[in-house]
Amino acid sequence: VLLMTVHSGGTGLNITRANHVVFLDRWFNPQVHFQAQARCHRIGQDKEVDVSFFDATCTLDEVMAEINKLKEGNADVVLA
Repeated sequence: VLLMTVHSGGTGLNITRANHVVFLDRWFNPQVHFQAQARCHRIGQDKEVDVSFFDATCTLDEVMAEINKLKEGNADVVLA
């Protein structure tokens, strides 16, 4: 088990031994999560990586998830 924040674990690490990523918080920028997930998707990873978010219902977690989904959609439209 390795516990770290998204920002501290999102850069400079190759964590190919891990295949489960659980986010306990969300950021306004979905790219922060993609970068942190990419730490497990590196050369040498021989397992499927499972990513999940530990969100509570009726909280800011749901709002942040929706904001991130909208931003991802906007980026897809702009970059398409």
